[in-house]
Amino acid sequence: MICNISVVSIGALLAFKDGSLSMKKALLYTAFSVPAAFAGAMLRLTDRTFFIILAISLVLSSIGLFVQVFLIRSDQSKNETEKKWQPLALGGVIGYLSGMVGIGGGIFLSPIVNLLRWETARAMAGIASFFILANSLAGLLGLTYADNLAIDWSLAGILILVVVIGGFIGGKIKSSKLKSSHIKGLTALLVLVVAIRLLIKYI
Repeated sequence: MICNISVVSIGALLAFKDGSLSMKKALLYTAFSVPAAFAGAMLRLTDRTFFIILAISLVLSSIGLFVQVFLIRSDQSKNETEKKWQPLALGGVIGYLSGMVGIGGGIFLSPIVNLLRWETARAMAGIASFFILANSLAGLLGLTYADNLAIDWSLAGILILVVVIGGFIGGKIKSSKLKSSHIKGLTALLVLVVAIRLLIKYI
């Protein structure tokens, strides 16, 4: 969650400054996700249960990335059908899962919303950054409230530095010859391998 906050705060700020982040839309997705992430983080799980849920979440995350790479066109049009409660409900479900396993939830939100064509790809990138940031902050507060927060700051400091550097590099991908789809595909494969290793160990 701390790594999420470190890297997506930059992305959310840049998206807000360039106008691609609509706070009205972002708040619609996070209205239920924030309290849900707080509640999910308070849930005490055994190590085995936690890692099994995490592994399943990582499998779904890798599928979400593969979907974005192979099934979603970057130029697809937006579905103009009016949405009322759907973003609230989707955000709440993903937020609770995010709080439980310590992920921001953007990896689930983006492919689902893109497949449903609720938002344009540019708008979704900004919304996802804010979504991850809000859920990660809520999750940390939930862990703190439940007295279940333990941080190895020597390791956290190294990870924060790495993800911030990676965030800046990722932000430059669009202007380089390296396609973001290739990065997503490799990331999906890596996440899937980690998930399988966890499942083998804890099931």
